[in-house]
Amino acid sequence: MKYARGRCSAFAAGAISAIIAVACVFSCLSAPVADALLPESWETAAETSDGDWYLEELGLDAVAEYVRSWLGSDSYDFSALADDPVVVAVIDSGVNTSHDIFGGDGACPDVLFRDATGEIVGVNTVDGGSFGDGAPDRHGTHVAGIIAALIHALDLEDYIKIMPIKAGKSDGKGTSFDIPDVKEAVEFALDRGADVVNLSLTADSVSWNIITDEWAERAVFVAAAGNDGKSAANMHFYPAESDNAIGVMNYTVSASGERVLTGTSNYGGDLDIAAPGDGLLSADGTGYDGYKRLGGTSMASPVVAFAAALLEVKWRASEAEEYPEGVNESECVKEVLLMHGSRTAKSARESNKTYRALDMPALAGGIYRYSVTSGGMTEVSPGDVTVAVETQPGTLSLGSSGLLELSAAVTGLNEGMLVDIKWALVFGSGEDAAVYKAEGERALLSYVAPREMCSAAVVCEVYLKGTSSLIAVAEKEITLGYAVPGEDTVGISGADGTGEGTVVLGTGGVLSLKDASMFSPSAEIVWYADGKEIGRGDSVTLDFEESGVYEITVAVSDAGAEYSLTVRCKYVAEDGGTVPRDTWVIVGVVCGAAVVIVIAVIAGLLGRARRR
Repeated sequence: MKYARGRCSAFAAGAISAIIAVACVFSCLSAPVADALLPESWETAAETSDGDWYLEELGLDAVAEYVRSWLGSDSYDFSALADDPVVVAVIDSGVNTSHDIFGGDGACPDVLFRDATGEIVGVNTVDGGSFGDGAPDRHGTHVAGIIAALIHALDLEDYIKIMPIKAGKSDGKGTSFDIPDVKEAVEFALDRGADVVNLSLTADSVSWNIITDEWAERAVFVAAAGNDGKSAANMHFYPAESDNAIGVMNYTVSASGERVLTGTSNYGGDLDIAAPGDGLLSADGTGYDGYKRLGGTSMASPVVAFAAALLEVKWRASEAEEYPEGVNESECVKEVLLMHGSRTAKSARESNKTYRALDMPALAGGIYRYSVTSGGMTEVSPGDVTVAVETQPGTLSLGSSGLLELSAAVTGLNEGMLVDIKWALVFGSGEDAAVYKAEGERALLSYVAPREMCSAAVVCEVYLKGTSSLIAVAEKEITLGYAVPGEDTVGISGADGTGEGTVVLGTGGVLSLKDASMFSPSAEIVWYADGKEIGRGDSVTLDFEESGVYEITVAVSDAGAEYSLTVRCKYVAEDGGTVPRDTWVIVGVVCGAAVVIVIAVIAGLLGRARRR
């Protein structure tokens, strides 16, 4: 299949909404937060439509309280985000950026990503023309408009921006996409700083499993599950089912208040999360102030894309460290989206089956940290539990192995509360980090320290017993130092790898100091042959004029301590050189013995002559 369709169905206008009341809540934010403002045209449209239901369903009043607390807290700093906002790329049928939901009429702040000259950063990968939306249903404008409405509702215009990209074209039935155009669009977005990529397009072909590991390390990918009403257990829906994407299903709220997947939403399999998507009010795109309702997973996907951007805004502004250096942010965001909150949506086609539903207040208010012991994100339960850590010894020697004594003192536990304590000793950071683990209030942790200087820390994590609920974390730096070498530390390795007895080497042969990394960088290492210096450093290359047996000595001076070792080396020059000294001794002995024998024979002969 060469293309995927962004399918969505239109819904008729409904009853009058309560958007004005919601807008009033947003407009009452304190001084650090600008007045939340959706365009007047939006409010007019909302008065004649119930398509704004998703704002209340997402709990945006509660989320706005969290945003207000971030902006007014010394624990958050948004200054860097003002210059480098979180960018959501909308890869779709294009975006009509003159619509007032994007700030086109000047009544609302601009939400479009612009370069240093003020030009909108966008592209058309279909034919190189404008990235404006010419699709019959203005699909891309509607999708981007949902993100814009959420940005305005939470006063985040300075910190979240939209990058419009046209990668689809009208085929008379909707919008179709070709793989090369979408791939080019993704590369454009990533190269220009996109943090989240929304793909409201779906194909029932594995050929659309196009999101690479390298892409996923650079941005969070969110994709629509598709609107066939089919189970992913029987069909494939890509790119939503990709391991590198968050696959979004579409739910509505029933008359009884239950969250239920719509009958048209694909479901199951490797699809990940459900979000509101049934008849959402957003920009029409045929003019600068028109609005309409469209429904489908294409509309649910940008809701989740916005949630990912919201989480990145929070983490980047926070003074807390949600994940350590070297751990990929995009992967952490994806993990949290797939584990947060308790909201669920019932399956419309499977008995007693539910799927995780987006819980925006839980996402905004939750405390998430990277767990070194589990190697992934976990939610931290708020409370007064603290843990103090003791470690023995306090300094570990580079290149050495041993046991680290660990003990934890947990305070603030409620009566009867039981906990599990997990430890990790971490050398270095990122993918190259070495991690050693142990468990228990008092533990012995076996380790092998690296040979080169790096960061080192002990991490203690306290969990409610038998659960994954993290209630306290403590970290203590560990000092690494160079060992004081023992008498057997210094050794020499030759081409034969032994360094014992007589080493036989020729021109260009190398002798090296064993375990040179045990010494500090300031150590002085000098090589001698028969008492004459021949080189400095961890190794020496032999190049004598004559073959022979030499005494090679390496002398190490480190931090006031002196070490040396001597080996005998039988050296053979490249052209054979002169006869080795030990060979001349053998020749001399043989010649001397021959002379003695000759003299003895002559003397015997003379003796016999005289006896006659």
